[in-house]
Amino acid sequence: MENYVDFELSGYRWKVKSEYAEDFKRRVAPLALSGDDSPERRVVSHKHTRDSFIISASGTSPDVFVKVHGNYKPRDRVKALILPSRAKAEWLIGNKMLASGLPVAEPLGYGELRRSGIAAGCALIVRALMGYTRLSTYLYRHYYRKPLPVAAGERDKFLRALGALIRQMHDAGFRHPDLHPGNIMVDVDQSPPAFRLVDLHSSTHSSVLSNRARMADLAKMIFSLRGFLSEAHLREILSAYRPDADEAEITATLIRLFDAADTLKKKRVKSRAKRCLKTSGRFIVETVGDKKLYRWREFSAEAVLGCIERHKEISGSSGPGIVKASPKSVLTRFESSAGSEEYIYVKEFKNTGLIRLLEMIFYTHRGKRAWKAGHLLFQLEVSTAGLIALVESKRLGFTTASYLVMREIAGATRLNAYLLRRYFRISGGLTSEEALEKREMIRLGARALRDFHSKKIYHKDLSAKNLLVSRDDDGRPCFYCVDTDSIQFPPRLSLRRKIKNLSQLNGLPACVTTADRIRFYKEYFGLKKLTPRHKAFIRLIRRRSQRRMAHSRRIDAHVRANYPLDEHAYEDITSV
Repeated sequence: MENYVDFELSGYRWKVKSEYAEDFKRRVAPLALSGDDSPERRVVSHKHTRDSFIISASGTSPDVFVKVHGNYKPRDRVKALILPSRAKAEWLIGNKMLASGLPVAEPLGYGELRRSGIAAGCALIVRALMGYTRLSTYLYRHYYRKPLPVAAGERDKFLRALGALIRQMHDAGFRHPDLHPGNIMVDVDQSPPAFRLVDLHSSTHSSVLSNRARMADLAKMIFSLRGFLSEAHLREILSAYRPDADEAEITATLIRLFDAADTLKKKRVKSRAKRCLKTSGRFIVETVGDKKLYRWREFSAEAVLGCIERHKEISGSSGPGIVKASPKSVLTRFESSAGSEEYIYVKEFKNTGLIRLLEMIFYTHRGKRAWKAGHLLFQLEVSTAGLIALVESKRLGFTTASYLVMREIAGATRLNAYLLRRYFRISGGLTSEEALEKREMIRLGARALRDFHSKKIYHKDLSAKNLLVSRDDDGRPCFYCVDTDSIQFPPRLSLRRKIKNLSQLNGLPACVTTADRIRFYKEYFGLKKLTPRHKAFIRLIRRRSQRRMAHSRRIDAHVRANYPLDEHAYEDITSV
């Protein structure tokens, strides 16, 4: 290993290459830790636990890329007692990869900040890859929904070079558990394209890399590339990775990788949805007085608490702004600021009574369920209300009430109101254009529900009042699912639950004719003609729907009699 110099600066213990030591002491290290704006220091990214930036060349120092990590979590500090810090781990494996001939960014040094022997922070310095761009950025610009800018021969050469890079890494005994296009840099101006592996802190080395480890790396890469490349492109990469394999072996490997990538996607969706319950790069969890806040970083605690106070004023006065009120919950709507065209919705969940107390002890209260389900829907690419924050009001350690703060979905209307307004006629019929528009909307709605169920999502109250609809710039209808505290994600969506959702949706206004409903079922089942079995299935749905509608009318009459609201409570809203 080359000569390195050790020195202390700003509380960090540094180890850098000797030829750059003086310039690092004088300029690079102070700039890396200062946090001040400087023409020599260009910020690349700023995250909760890591900052990245480039410091320009000067004197003996080249352009360098710096990553500064902070060990803010107790578990990270405990791990630092046993394992090397992230900066040291990446420095060690980077030097080992470089010695093996692998294309990586040249490690120039690292530093560790230790307090009482515990690593509280660390920093890594590598040679900046000037002229390189992330592979993910390159693929998005040239491959994603755009015609390829290069000839087929050049494209195949590029994909085979990528496969050869992964093979070279594995043959040398190295594994990169976080192998995806964001951690590969590419310079396409060189021929063949030059790649560089980055973000190596989790990489490992062994004398012989197992087939399981190879498949895990490839599955992560395939999972990341499926959004950019076609199956034929992925075959090119695998052909370069396994040059001795025939077409049948490539196909079998690709099938295995697709299955592994699907499993990775499920884990990733659940993992990312859980981030809303803890402080992370996008969310902040904090306690203010007797309230616990879960909020997006872009919204301050003062703004969120201001929305809660405004909600309490409206719900206490029983005046305009109340959208819905019941013994279990209250929903209000108000302007985000005076004169603003953006509206905020706050839904209050009242956690009172023995049932709610037992729910908090043994389960999760409805507010937190709605907050988590909304973010899980977002990860599953299901349109829903834009969540801003969740506020829990606590007393003696118990959540007495919770408030879900949401953005208005601009231009969206409840499905039943939309259908009545657009397609209901007291006399006369629809024009041919309106009939075709309604038919297209019915088909798109059936596809949306089929996709909803294929993702194993179940809504306990999937009625027209909990579905919103708007139109995009092309005039196509867009559907939004709200009332997320009623959503579940079972491991398997049973036929009984599908029947219940379909029977709930069957209670649409009369302007949705029997022919429209038959078209809906055909599209949902993916059939051109209904079979006797499916006709019996539809009859069952209609019977259950009729029983449900009769029961709903009785409940509605009871609620209106005991909890009367003013006329504004039943106005046609344009959001949740």
